[in-house]
Amino acid sequence: MTKLTITSNHRILIKQIFQAKNQCLLLLLSQRLQHFNILYDGVTSYETVQAIRYHFPHLKTFSACLPHFEDFRDAIPSFMQHMKSLQYLHIGLECDNDKKNFTTQDMYDWFRRHNILHEFKLHIDTYTNSIHIWL
Repeated sequence: MTKLTITSNHRILIKQIFQAKNQCLLLLLSQRLQHFNILYDGVTSYETVQAIRYHFPHLKTFSACLPHFEDFRDAIPSFMQHMKSLQYLHIGLECDNDKKNFTTQDMYDWFRRHNILHEFKLHIDTYTNSIHIWL
């Protein structure tokens, strides 16, 4: 298995993956998983974001909805700096994020402040209220 998609119908799975009783599953996934999609606002804690980054270092693509971008923005540089095989990062913005009016230039400036200087393509999709990053 190289791809895992978790929908709102399976939202409990994201918590179960990281439980101690499921270490065999976590080990198997961490060795094989290349594409991980969370298709609901299930990434509700910074710890979950960090666990994904730590346990799945070989991901090529990661997609998730973050309920409050302000709370998670430090996770984006973490993904980009520590996950060497990551090629695509998609962050869906939920809840109050649509009121913040992020612009592409704001994001580029923010990456520069975090010393993310390598080339990437960034697109902020205002229709779907999401950020797409191709590394």
